[in-house]
Amino acid sequence: MKSETQNLKTGHWRVTPENADDVWLLSTIIEAGDRCTALTTRKIQVGESSSERKTMVLSLDVEKVAFEGESLRVLGVVREGTQDVPSGEHHSFLVSPGTSITMVKPHWGHDQVQRLRQACDTQPPPVLIVVFDREEAAIAMMRRSGYQLLMRLSGQVERKRLQQHIGKQFFDELASVIKDYDERLHPASIVLASPAFWKEEFLPFVPDSIRKKVVLATSAGGHEQAINEVLRRDEVRTALAQDRTTHESRLVEQLLAGIAKGSAVAYGLADVRTAAENGAVSTLLISDGRIAAARRDDSFGPIDALMRQVDSGKGEVVIVASTNDGGKKLDGLGGIAAILRFRLS
Repeated sequence: MKSETQNLKTGHWRVTPENADDVWLLSTIIEAGDRCTALTTRKIQVGESSSERKTMVLSLDVEKVAFEGESLRVLGVVREGTQDVPSGEHHSFLVSPGTSITMVKPHWGHDQVQRLRQACDTQPPPVLIVVFDREEAAIAMMRRSGYQLLMRLSGQVERKRLQQHIGKQFFDELASVIKDYDERLHPASIVLASPAFWKEEFLPFVPDSIRKKVVLATSAGGHEQAINEVLRRDEVRTALAQDRTTHESRLVEQLLAGIAKGSAVAYGLADVRTAAENGAVSTLLISDGRIAAARRDDSFGPIDALMRQVDSGKGEVVIVASTNDGGKKLDGLGGIAAILRFRLS
Protein backbone atom coordinates (compact mmCIF):
# COMPACT_ATOMS: atom_id res chain seq x y z
CA MET A 1 0.00 0.00 0.00
CA LYS A 2 1.29 3.46 -0.87
CA SER A 3 0.35 6.38 1.36
CA GLU A 4 0.00 9.43 -0.88
CA THR A 5 -1.22 12.16 1.51
CA GLN A 6 -2.42 12.02 5.10
CA ASN A 7 -4.01 14.51 7.51
CA LEU A 8 -5.78 12.75 10.36
CA LYS A 9 -6.73 16.10 11.92
CA THR A 10 -9.11 16.63 9.02
CA GLY A 11 -9.77 12.89 8.65
CA HIS A 12 -8.20 12.65 5.16
CA TRP A 13 -6.01 9.78 3.97
CA ARG A 14 -5.18 9.11 0.32
CA VAL A 15 -3.70 5.72 -0.52
CA THR A 16 -3.02 3.53 -3.54
CA PRO A 17 -3.49 -0.24 -3.07
CA GLU A 18 -0.80 -2.27 -4.82
CA ASN A 19 -2.28 -5.76 -4.69
CA ALA A 20 -5.43 -7.68 -3.87
CA ASP A 21 -4.49 -7.91 -0.18
CA ASP A 22 -4.33 -4.11 0.01
CA VAL A 23 -7.77 -3.87 -1.62
CA TRP A 24 -9.16 -6.37 0.89
CA LEU A 25 -7.69 -4.31 3.75
CA LEU A 26 -9.51 -1.23 2.45
CA SER A 27 -12.76 -3.24 2.48
CA THR A 28 -12.31 -3.64 6.26
CA ILE A 29 -11.51 0.05 6.81
CA ILE A 30 -14.04 1.92 4.62
CA GLU A 31 -17.40 2.17 6.39
CA ALA A 32 -20.85 3.63 5.91
CA GLY A 33 -20.65 7.34 6.69
CA ASP A 34 -17.18 7.82 5.20
CA ARG A 35 -16.62 9.98 2.14
CA CYS A 36 -14.48 8.43 -0.59
CA THR A 37 -13.12 10.03 -3.76
CA ALA A 38 -11.56 8.25 -6.71
CA LEU A 39 -11.03 8.50 -10.44
CA THR A 40 -13.58 6.47 -12.37
CA THR A 41 -15.20 6.16 -15.79
CA ARG A 42 -18.86 6.43 -16.71
CA LYS A 43 -20.83 5.69 -19.87
CA ILE A 44 -22.47 8.98 -20.83
CA GLN A 45 -25.27 9.29 -23.36
CA VAL A 46 -24.28 11.43 -26.34
CA GLY A 47 -27.22 12.33 -28.52
CA GLU A 48 -30.14 9.97 -28.92
CA SER A 49 -28.41 6.85 -30.16
CA SER A 50 -24.79 6.87 -29.01
CA SER A 51 -22.76 6.96 -25.81
CA GLU A 52 -19.15 7.35 -24.76
CA ARG A 53 -17.09 6.62 -21.67
CA LYS A 54 -15.81 9.62 -19.76
CA THR A 55 -13.20 9.75 -17.04
CA MET A 56 -14.13 11.78 -13.97
CA VAL A 57 -13.44 12.23 -10.28
CA LEU A 58 -16.35 11.03 -8.16
CA SER A 59 -16.93 11.64 -4.44
CA LEU A 60 -19.40 9.40 -2.64
CA ASP A 61 -20.91 9.42 0.82
CA VAL A 62 -20.45 5.71 1.44
CA GLU A 63 -23.44 3.51 2.16
CA LYS A 64 -21.75 0.12 1.74
CA VAL A 65 -18.75 -1.63 0.23
CA ALA A 66 -18.42 -5.02 -1.44
CA PHE A 67 -15.17 -6.93 -2.00
CA GLU A 68 -15.30 -8.56 -5.44
CA GLY A 69 -12.26 -10.76 -5.94
CA GLU A 70 -9.39 -8.32 -6.55
CA SER A 71 -11.61 -5.21 -6.62
CA LEU A 72 -13.64 -3.28 -4.08
CA ARG A 73 -16.96 -1.73 -5.08
CA VAL A 74 -17.79 1.42 -3.11
CA LEU A 75 -21.49 2.35 -3.25
CA GLY A 76 -23.09 5.55 -2.05
CA VAL A 77 -24.58 8.95 -2.83
CA VAL A 78 -22.71 11.41 -5.05
CA ARG A 79 -21.73 14.51 -3.08
CA GLU A 80 -19.25 16.20 -5.38
CA GLY A 81 -20.58 15.44 -8.80
CA THR A 82 -20.18 16.67 -12.36
CA GLN A 83 -22.48 17.92 -15.05
CA ASP A 84 -22.89 14.34 -16.25
CA VAL A 85 -23.27 12.79 -12.77
CA PRO A 86 -25.08 15.30 -10.52
CA SER A 87 -24.98 15.33 -6.73
CA GLY A 88 -27.59 13.31 -4.91
CA GLU A 89 -27.63 10.36 -7.31
CA HIS A 90 -26.67 6.84 -6.20
CA HIS A 91 -23.52 5.56 -7.86
CA SER A 92 -20.55 3.28 -7.28
CA PHE A 93 -16.95 2.98 -8.36
CA LEU A 94 -14.37 0.17 -8.32
CA VAL A 95 -11.09 0.28 -6.44
CA SER A 96 -8.48 -2.09 -7.89
CA PRO A 97 -4.70 -2.39 -7.46
CA GLY A 98 -3.26 0.89 -8.76
CA THR A 99 -6.43 2.94 -8.09
CA SER A 100 -5.80 5.90 -5.78
CA ILE A 101 -8.59 6.61 -3.31
CA THR A 102 -9.08 9.39 -0.76
CA MET A 103 -10.90 8.39 2.42
CA VAL A 104 -12.40 10.95 4.81
CA LYS A 105 -13.63 9.67 8.16
CA PRO A 106 -15.34 11.55 10.97
CA HIS A 107 -13.24 9.40 13.32
CA TRP A 108 -10.33 7.07 12.59
CA GLY A 109 -10.22 4.05 14.90
CA HIS A 110 -6.85 3.23 16.41
CA ASP A 111 -6.88 -0.21 14.81
CA GLN A 112 -7.67 1.29 11.40
CA VAL A 113 -4.76 3.71 11.62
CA GLN A 114 -2.40 0.98 12.79
CA ARG A 115 -3.35 -1.51 10.09
CA LEU A 116 -3.12 1.09 7.34
CA ARG A 117 0.23 2.38 8.56
CA GLN A 118 1.51 -1.16 8.82
CA ALA A 119 0.42 -1.88 5.24
CA CYS A 120 2.09 1.32 4.00
CA ASP A 121 5.30 0.99 6.03
CA THR A 122 6.02 -2.74 5.95
CA GLN A 123 8.26 -3.90 3.15
CA PRO A 124 7.28 -7.25 1.63
CA PRO A 125 9.55 -10.11 2.66
CA PRO A 126 12.31 -10.73 0.12
CA VAL A 127 11.02 -13.22 -2.43
CA LEU A 128 13.02 -14.49 -5.41
CA ILE A 129 10.91 -15.12 -8.52
CA VAL A 130 12.27 -17.57 -11.12
CA VAL A 131 10.26 -18.16 -14.30
CA PHE A 132 11.68 -20.70 -16.73
CA ASP A 133 11.02 -23.39 -19.28
CA ARG A 134 13.33 -25.89 -20.98
CA GLU A 135 15.56 -23.26 -22.60
CA GLU A 136 15.24 -19.84 -20.98
CA ALA A 137 14.76 -18.25 -17.56
CA ALA A 138 14.18 -14.84 -15.98
CA ILE A 139 15.05 -14.15 -12.35
CA ALA A 140 13.63 -11.25 -10.37
CA MET A 141 13.35 -9.97 -6.80
CA MET A 142 9.98 -8.92 -5.44
CA ARG A 143 9.72 -5.21 -4.65
CA ARG A 144 6.97 -3.03 -3.09
CA SER A 145 5.78 -2.04 -6.54
CA GLY A 146 6.29 -4.95 -8.91
CA TYR A 147 9.73 -6.52 -9.24
CA GLN A 148 13.37 -5.90 -10.09
CA LEU A 149 14.74 -8.05 -12.90
CA LEU A 150 18.08 -9.54 -11.87
CA MET A 151 19.09 -11.81 -14.76
CA ARG A 152 18.03 -13.57 -17.94
CA LEU A 153 19.42 -16.98 -18.91
CA SER A 154 19.17 -19.03 -22.06
CA GLY A 155 20.35 -22.52 -22.96
CA GLN A 156 20.33 -25.01 -25.78
CA VAL A 157 17.54 -27.55 -26.21
CA GLU A 158 18.68 -31.05 -26.99
CA ARG A 159 16.58 -32.95 -29.50
CA LYS A 160 16.48 -36.73 -29.86
CA ARG A 161 14.04 -38.78 -31.93
CA LEU A 162 11.85 -35.70 -32.45
CA GLN A 163 11.38 -35.30 -28.67
CA GLN A 164 12.68 -32.29 -26.77
CA HIS A 165 14.90 -32.93 -23.77
CA ILE A 166 16.18 -30.52 -21.17
CA GLY A 167 19.84 -29.69 -21.42
CA LYS A 168 21.34 -30.74 -18.10
CA GLN A 169 23.95 -28.02 -18.45
CA PHE A 170 21.24 -25.32 -18.54
CA PHE A 171 19.51 -26.60 -15.40
CA ASP A 172 22.86 -26.95 -13.62
CA GLU A 173 23.64 -23.32 -14.48
CA LEU A 174 20.19 -22.11 -13.39
CA ALA A 175 20.47 -23.95 -10.06
CA SER A 176 23.91 -22.44 -9.49
CA VAL A 177 22.60 -18.92 -10.15
CA ILE A 178 19.68 -19.43 -7.75
CA LYS A 179 22.05 -20.71 -5.06
CA ASP A 180 24.25 -17.63 -5.53
CA TYR A 181 21.29 -15.23 -5.19
CA ASP A 182 20.07 -17.14 -2.13
CA GLU A 183 23.45 -16.68 -0.43
CA ARG A 184 23.63 -12.97 -1.30
CA LEU A 185 20.01 -11.84 -0.88
CA HIS A 186 18.69 -14.33 1.72
CA PRO A 187 15.12 -14.47 0.35
CA ALA A 188 12.36 -15.77 2.60
CA SER A 189 10.90 -17.75 -0.32
CA ILE A 190 11.94 -18.79 -3.82
CA VAL A 191 9.12 -19.10 -6.34
CA LEU A 192 9.86 -21.53 -9.18
CA ALA A 193 7.33 -21.04 -11.97
CA SER A 194 7.15 -22.80 -15.32
CA PRO A 195 4.66 -24.10 -17.86
CA ALA A 196 3.79 -27.80 -17.81
CA PHE A 197 6.04 -30.07 -15.74
CA TRP A 198 9.38 -28.26 -16.09
CA LYS A 199 9.43 -27.10 -12.45
CA GLU A 200 9.11 -30.68 -11.25
CA GLU A 201 11.90 -31.72 -13.62
CA PHE A 202 14.11 -28.91 -12.33
CA LEU A 203 13.47 -29.40 -8.60
CA PRO A 204 16.09 -32.20 -8.17
CA PHE A 205 18.75 -29.74 -9.38
CA VAL A 206 17.94 -27.32 -6.52
CA PRO A 207 20.33 -27.73 -3.57
CA ASP A 208 18.76 -29.42 -0.54
CA SER A 209 19.77 -26.47 1.65
CA ILE A 210 17.30 -24.11 -0.07
CA ARG A 211 14.62 -26.54 -1.24
CA LYS A 212 12.53 -25.85 1.89
CA LYS A 213 12.12 -22.25 0.70
CA VAL A 214 10.71 -23.25 -2.69
CA VAL A 215 7.15 -22.41 -3.71
CA LEU A 216 6.00 -23.97 -7.00
CA ALA A 217 3.79 -21.99 -9.38
CA THR A 218 2.66 -22.01 -12.99
CA SER A 219 3.74 -19.50 -15.65
CA ALA A 220 3.27 -19.05 -19.37
CA GLY A 221 6.97 -19.39 -20.06
CA GLY A 222 10.49 -18.41 -19.04
CA HIS A 223 10.38 -14.87 -20.42
CA GLU A 224 10.21 -11.65 -18.39
CA GLN A 225 6.59 -11.01 -19.37
CA ALA A 226 5.62 -14.11 -17.38
CA ILE A 227 6.80 -12.55 -14.11
CA ASN A 228 3.80 -10.21 -13.82
CA GLU A 229 1.50 -13.18 -14.30
CA VAL A 230 3.25 -15.08 -11.50
CA LEU A 231 3.00 -12.11 -9.12
CA ARG A 232 -0.79 -12.32 -9.35
CA ARG A 233 -0.95 -16.00 -8.44
CA ASP A 234 -2.18 -17.26 -5.07
CA GLU A 235 1.04 -19.20 -4.48
CA VAL A 236 3.05 -15.98 -4.48
CA ARG A 237 0.55 -14.12 -2.30
CA THR A 238 0.88 -16.97 0.18
CA ALA A 239 4.67 -16.65 0.13
CA LEU A 240 4.46 -12.89 0.73
CA ALA A 241 2.06 -13.33 3.65
CA GLN A 242 4.04 -16.12 5.26
CA ASP A 243 6.35 -13.95 7.38
CA ARG A 244 3.50 -11.95 8.93
CA THR A 245 1.43 -15.07 9.60
CA THR A 246 4.42 -16.79 11.21
CA HIS A 247 5.00 -13.78 13.46
CA GLU A 248 1.36 -13.71 14.57
CA SER A 249 1.27 -17.45 15.20
CA ARG A 250 4.49 -17.31 17.21
CA LEU A 251 3.01 -14.66 19.52
CA VAL A 252 -0.19 -16.67 20.02
CA GLU A 253 1.84 -19.78 20.84
CA GLN A 254 3.85 -17.72 23.34
CA LEU A 255 0.57 -16.60 24.90
CA LEU A 256 -0.78 -20.16 25.12
CA ALA A 257 2.48 -21.38 26.67
CA GLY A 258 2.18 -18.59 29.23
CA ILE A 259 -1.37 -19.63 30.09
CA ALA A 260 -0.26 -23.25 30.54
CA LYS A 261 2.64 -22.25 32.81
CA GLY A 262 0.75 -19.58 34.71
CA SER A 263 3.21 -16.88 33.65
CA ALA A 264 2.65 -13.19 32.88
CA VAL A 265 -0.26 -13.21 30.43
CA ALA A 266 -3.90 -12.13 30.45
CA TYR A 267 -6.92 -12.82 28.26
CA GLY A 268 -10.45 -11.50 28.04
CA LEU A 269 -11.35 -7.81 27.77
CA ALA A 270 -11.73 -7.20 31.51
CA ASP A 271 -8.43 -8.79 32.58
CA VAL A 272 -6.46 -7.24 29.72
CA ARG A 273 -7.93 -3.81 30.48
CA THR A 274 -6.84 -4.16 34.12
CA ALA A 275 -3.34 -5.08 32.97
CA ALA A 276 -3.24 -2.07 30.63
CA GLU A 277 -4.36 0.27 33.41
CA ASN A 278 -1.39 -0.97 35.45
CA GLY A 279 1.06 -0.46 32.58
CA ALA A 280 1.73 -4.19 32.40
CA VAL A 281 0.91 -4.93 28.74
CA SER A 282 3.93 -5.62 26.57
CA THR A 283 2.01 -7.02 23.56
CA LEU A 284 -1.74 -6.77 23.00
CA LEU A 285 -3.16 -9.44 20.70
CA ILE A 286 -6.59 -8.86 19.19
CA SER A 287 -8.18 -10.74 16.30
CA ASP A 288 -9.65 -8.92 13.34
CA GLY A 289 -12.72 -11.13 13.78
CA ARG A 290 -13.28 -9.70 17.28
CA ILE A 291 -12.86 -6.17 15.90
CA ALA A 292 -15.35 -6.81 13.10
CA ALA A 293 -17.90 -8.29 15.52
CA ALA A 294 -17.52 -5.33 17.90
CA ARG A 295 -18.08 -2.86 15.07
CA ARG A 296 -21.22 -4.70 14.00
CA ASP A 297 -22.82 -4.57 17.44
CA ASP A 298 -21.57 -1.07 18.35
CA SER A 299 -19.33 -2.31 21.19
CA PHE A 300 -16.05 -1.22 19.65
CA GLY A 301 -15.51 1.83 21.90
CA PRO A 302 -13.92 -0.05 24.84
CA ILE A 303 -11.69 -2.06 22.49
CA ASP A 304 -10.53 1.10 20.69
CA ALA A 305 -9.80 2.74 24.07
CA LEU A 306 -7.81 -0.33 25.15
CA MET A 307 -5.64 -0.28 22.01
CA ARG A 308 -4.96 3.44 22.45
CA GLN A 309 -4.02 2.92 26.10
CA VAL A 310 -1.59 0.10 25.27
CA ASP A 311 -0.08 2.16 22.45
CA SER A 312 0.40 5.20 24.68
CA GLY A 313 2.04 2.93 27.27
CA LYS A 314 4.67 1.87 24.69
CA GLY A 315 3.13 -1.56 24.24
CA GLU A 316 2.85 -3.33 20.89
CA VAL A 317 -0.62 -3.80 19.40
CA VAL A 318 -0.82 -6.80 17.05
CA ILE A 319 -3.98 -7.47 15.04
CA VAL A 320 -4.11 -11.18 14.24
CA ALA A 321 -5.98 -12.52 11.22
CA SER A 322 -8.82 -14.82 12.31
CA THR A 323 -8.35 -16.83 9.12
CA ASN A 324 -5.01 -18.33 10.20
CA ASP A 325 -4.39 -20.90 12.93
CA GLY A 326 -3.09 -18.34 15.41
CA GLY A 327 -6.17 -16.18 14.93
CA LYS A 328 -8.51 -19.12 15.42
CA LYS A 329 -6.79 -20.02 18.68
CA LEU A 330 -6.97 -16.41 19.84
CA ASP A 331 -10.68 -16.28 19.00
CA GLY A 332 -11.09 -19.33 21.21
CA LEU A 333 -9.93 -17.09 24.09
CA GLY A 334 -12.41 -14.35 23.21
CA GLY A 335 -10.26 -12.62 20.59
CA ILE A 336 -8.36 -10.40 23.08
CA ALA A 337 -5.26 -11.33 25.09
CA ALA A 338 -1.96 -9.87 26.19
CA ILE A 339 1.62 -10.83 26.93
CA LEU A 340 2.59 -8.89 30.06
CA ARG A 341 5.74 -7.22 31.28
CA PHE A 342 5.13 -8.55 34.77
CA ARG A 343 2.56 -10.62 36.59
CA LEU A 344 -0.30 -8.92 38.38
CA SER A 345 -0.91 -10.07 41.92
